[in-house]
Amino acid sequence: MFIQHVSARLPGMSVNLLEQPERFNLTSFKALIYKKFIGIEHVPVAVPGEMETLLEQTVSAAVPLDSRERIKLVVHAHTCPVVGNYGALSMQRVLRRQRLHNALFVGMCANRCASIFDAMRLIRQSLQEQPDALALLVTGESAVTQELRLVENTAVMGDAAGAMLFGTRGQGNELLACCSHTYGQYARGVWLEGAPRASYETNYPAMMLQIIQQTLAEAGMTLDQVRWVIPHNVNRKSWIELARTIDLPLSRLMLANIPFTGHCFGSDMMLNLSHLTSTGALEKGDVYLMIAVGLGGSFGAALFRY
Repeated sequence: MFIQHVSARLPGMSVNLLEQPERFNLTSFKALIYKKFIGIEHVPVAVPGEMETLLEQTVSAAVPLDSRERIKLVVHAHTCPVVGNYGALSMQRVLRRQRLHNALFVGMCANRCASIFDAMRLIRQSLQEQPDALALLVTGESAVTQELRLVENTAVMGDAAGAMLFGTRGQGNELLACCSHTYGQYARGVWLEGAPRASYETNYPAMMLQIIQQTLAEAGMTLDQVRWVIPHNVNRKSWIELARTIDLPLSRLMLANIPFTGHCFGSDMMLNLSHLTSTGALEKGDVYLMIAVGLGGSFGAALFRY
């Protein structure tokens, strides 16, 4: 299975964390701490109604006009269980306007920000059964509440949308392996307290290493063969600490977007991959590893060859 096209879009407004900390319920001092340790400076924020426009732009950019009838599956991988009004979802309107009439549309959110990897596995299975078809993976949602916008001492959530078009043939971006694992004892996520929270923080590096090793093993590869690790943009500090733990050179860790986007839910993967391709940082044959963690102890990763 190959990524045939990838696209990502940010909203028109970007809020400076230091200039408007009150917008995120932060003091000026706390905003400085977030900049220093998390690494974020600007947060993309969609105005009401803009997310639907971003979703449509990403779908339009990812799907050539002459390929639309071949798309048999569209998966919207999102973090929040509810991303619109019942019976009037933005993605349904987008698909109608984009004339993707032959596609089955489903949403996935069980593993939160790691749901994108569940979507990839579903798409892989679908394309094995319909090798001449195409499938579209879409991400995109807005942090519409303060609870969604800020994960205390961990991340600031940005708004963005992304799309990947998959097929069984391609010139690059071949999926080599895709894995996910959920540690159910941490299902309470941000509401973990006491010993369970301490356990999660202690075991986080080991759980991350396990999903990396599991994914690499599925492809018969080692970390030394990976040119780029493309993480979700939770915060710079945690990724640097993890890189040191697993002996990954920081030069192979894609962190360039964190100051400008924050953590845009599942769209981080599209934003970061688009950055690497547009800057020429990826060369033919490079192997790259996407990896993300969802609230509630969900870990996922996917390995590709460019």
